[in-house]
Amino acid sequence: MQFVVCNHEAHAQQILDIFNDAILHSTALYDYKPRVFDAMLPWFEAKALHGFPVIGAVNHEGVLLGFASYGSFRAWPAYKYTVEHSVYVHPAHRGKGVGLALMLQLMAAARDQQV
Repeated sequence: MQFVVCNHEAHAQQILDIFNDAILHSTALYDYKPRVFDAMLPWFEAKALHGFPVIGAVNHEGVLLGFASYGSFRAWPAYKYTVEHSVYVHPAHRGKGVGLALMLQLMAAARDQQV
């Protein structure tokens, strides 16, 4: 497993598939309807605009096993150093340590950004 910085061109469809699986089969997202591909570019742009990472775990063939990110928790000044994180793992790779590995990478990124 390797870690990559996810981008729209290489990872949008794989992230969308993982998102939609979570929407349909869990309570991890607040959405009830699957997302559409056109929603992915604004999602990536918003992450980039605010300097929020999208970290992916890929196998030796470049297939995305899962991804992790964070974003603003609340807009109030008191939450300046608080973020809300998300970790999503493809269903075929759950229970194999991918989520933990992504969380550790995400925590390191948060420390680097001092949040």
